[in-house]
Formats: sequence, C-alpha cells, structure tokens
Amino acid sequence: MIATITLATILVSSCSKDATSPSNEPTLSESPGISFSKGEPSTPPTPPTPPSRKIVDLGKASNFAILAGSDVACGAGGSSISGGLGVSPGFTLLGFDQCVHKGTEHLADATAARAQLDLVDAYAAMWALPCPPANNLTRATLGQFIVVPGVYCFEFGLYLGLGNAKLNLTLDGLGDRNATFVFRTPYAMYLAGNIILVNGADAKNVFFLSGLAATVEDGSTIRGTIISLSQISIGSNVTLIGRTLAIQNQVYLEGNDTIGLP
Repeated sequence: MIATITLATILVSSCSKDATSPSNEPTLSESPGISFSKGEPSTPPTPPTPPSRKIVDLGKASNFAILAGSDVACGAGGSSISGGLGVSPGFTLLGFDQCVHKGTEHLADATAARAQLDLVDAYAAMWALPCPPANNLTRATLGQFIVVPGVYCFEFGLYLGLGNAKLNLTLDGLGDRNATFVFRTPYAMYLAGNIILVNGADAKNVFFLSGLAATVEDGSTIRGTIISLSQISIGSNVTLIGRTLAIQNQVYLEGNDTIGLP
C-alpha cells in the first residue's frame, strides 16, 4: 500500500529536523531589497553578496525532468522530454510510444526512490523558509508584475492568468546568478502565461510549490521547477524549461509539449 503524504506531515517532519539545526543559518528572507512591484521597476537596490551555500537543494531529484509518484502519461503525443524520467513508488509509463524521451528512465527502482525522498526533503525545506508579510500575495493574481528574489506565499491558491487570459511574470535576478524565487501555496496552482527571466535570474533557481494539483495551461512557457504534493497536468503546446516533480500522483502531458532540464 502506498502511504499518503500530506502537507501537514511534511511540515511536522521539517519542524522536527529544524529543532536540531543551527538557528543562525542565513535564510532567503534575510536578504535586503526583497520587494514586489507592478509595472516598470524603480532602480533596484544593490544586490546582497550571494550566499555561499545553496538555498534550495533538490538532491537526486535535480536529475529528473519528470518525476512522479504513481505514473507519467503522454496524452495526444508529440511531446519531447530531455532529462531523467522517473516514477516511484509507482512504475507506469502511459502512451510513451507517442512521445520522445532523451535521457534515463527509472521506474520503481532505488534511484527513483532516493529522488523522491530528496524531493520531499526539499519541499519541506522550502515550506520552512520564512515568507515576509509584504510577500503574502494571497489575493493577488500574478501577471504583468516584476518580482525580485524572495519567498512569496499564496494562502488560497496561486494563479498566473486564467484560461485564455495569459499573463507574463518577470523575475528580476538583480544581477545575482544565485537569486532564488520560491512561490508556494497549500492549495491548487494554475499557470497560464509566460515566465520571463532578466538580470541573471536562472530557471534552475525558480520553484513553484503546490499542496494540491498543479496545472499549466495550453501554450504557456514556464521557466522553473514545479513541485506538487499531488498531480501535475501540462496542457498542450507548453514549453517548460525546468522540472515537473509530483510527490504522490501523476504527471500528465496533453500533447506537443517540450520539457527539458534548466
């Protein structure tokens, strides 16, 4: 039987680990100049010295373009995947005779299991990062905004655009190649639009966390890693430079999608 993982159990586990961790470790929210601005940004502040350690470490999960708990499904076909493909504790690939995969496959083996364990640890660590009050965007719809590095929280779901109303979200790295962006919600995530990276922002340091299902709308271009506690559904004609990592359930590709590691 596959054990059910909940956000609550992950957070409790994270708190238990934090109890024995040093309290003076730098955190993402301690960096000065974190803000959220609409329209053209003012002159950005001088970026802080990049930290000497990784803020987010995916461990073995970083090698996977797609990692799922139950199965990975290619719908209408025509999709291309570059990077590791894994399933654990499940073992099923559906419709892959219609898709092109360049990389290694790990189905219910030790490598996929290790990657899932590392993914859960990384997910918990990102939930443990402080979210400053100014970055609580619970009632905001992302889009047409310029965002600087930081942790951003959405208490009732995260939305970039809706349906055919696709929007752009610009992430400004402020000249810091290690600039990290974390967007998280305990509920569903819906991304319809384009993630644009400027001034050193890098897709490998962009993370979208969902406590329920995550959906990417048709025709979107996403740069960053999507992590869902449940299922990830990718619409048709989506370009994703990053990863789709589902802890418990399925990753589904509608068709004609391009997914590759950052």
